[in-house]
Amino acid sequence: MRHQKRVAKLGMVASHQKAMLSNMAGSLIQHGKIKTTDARAKELRRVVERLITFGKKGTIHHRRLAYKVLNDRTLVKLLFDHIAPQYATRNGGYTRIVKLGFRDNDAAAVSLIEFVDYKKPAEEKKPAKPSKKESAKREKRVTTEVKEITEIPAPAPKAEKQGE
Repeated sequence: MRHQKRVAKLGMVASHQKAMLSNMAGSLIQHGKIKTTDARAKELRRVVERLITFGKKGTIHHRRLAYKVLNDRTLVKLLFDHIAPQYATRNGGYTRIVKLGFRDNDAAAVSLIEFVDYKKPAEEKKPAKPSKKESAKREKRVTTEVKEITEIPAPAPKAEKQGE
């Protein structure tokens, strides 16, 4: 009997469940929100809230604990440098689960899990590519000088192989 067992099994073995929650936590940290089933969202909330608490503490030990779950250095850096500082004054409740209804094909209850009051870090803007008109103008401005080669240099004589 499973009396007082707090963790949902989600219909999979423990190793698969751990890997799935790790991947989903990484996706949530990367994108800020994801769409999944209600049961998975509730389990994911436990994992992500713990990771954000690690991020708020900010020690090397907690970075290593977060890396143990996420398995990606860029996600750990994003968590500790951008996400956790936004929740420095909040004591828990970093995520929100919004019920979206039921999926058409299998009628599973679907939810959106997202961070509360989350602002994505500004991505570095790449310089805009020049338009076709600008590139045509540049081609007209650039002039290249071409030297005419009147003599073709003779190839160097091949060295003879020894032993023949």
